[in-house]
Amino acid sequence: MSDECKECKECKEFVQTLCPVTGTQKITICVPVTVKGTAKIGDVMAKCDGPAEVIHGMDKCPEPPDEEAKFIIKQKITVEVPMVCETRTYVSKSIMHDDEDCESDGDMGGQQPAV
Repeated sequence: MSDECKECKECKEFVQTLCPVTGTQKITICVPVTVKGTAKIGDVMAKCDGPAEVIHGMDKCPEPPDEEAKFIIKQKITVEVPMVCETRTYVSKSIMHDDEDCESDGDMGGQQPAV
């Protein structure tokens, strides 16, 4: 614009400035997920690991003789518990918040098993 135009009240001349703008908004997307697990237990197997060990209460015969004997039998064993674990994952509808953290209120309504 010229200086003359700035002073002229009827001046139709103007300078147009274009400013390209890209708007941004931070958002948080939450997807509530629930995983439920189960285990199916098979036949439990136990096997001995080596011979049993007898631990005597006394090394010699007591004087006078007792009417009872005390000892311990100790045996190490291995127990095998076969199981098959299964999980189902439930995914709810996504939730979107404007620049906030997602908070779950525990309501997982509308859950669908994940495929």
